[in-house]
Amino acid sequence: MPSATSWNTGDNFSPAVSGATAETTRQWNGFKAELRTASPDHRRGEQMTCALVHDKPTSSCP
Repeated sequence: MPSATSWNTGDNFSPAVSGATAETTRQWNGFKAELRTASPDHRRGEQMTCALVHDKPTSSCP
């Protein structure tokens, strides 16, 4: 098997990264929307989303 440094990725790397980023963003946005819909009481879904993306949710999330 060739070493990682000798692999020829040609022009595929950038489109692959762009595609993966777009798909991850799509899935994350869908998850956030579902979480907010499933837990609307007292903005619980919004609080859970905030807690998932902050290192210190107790001080960062209302």
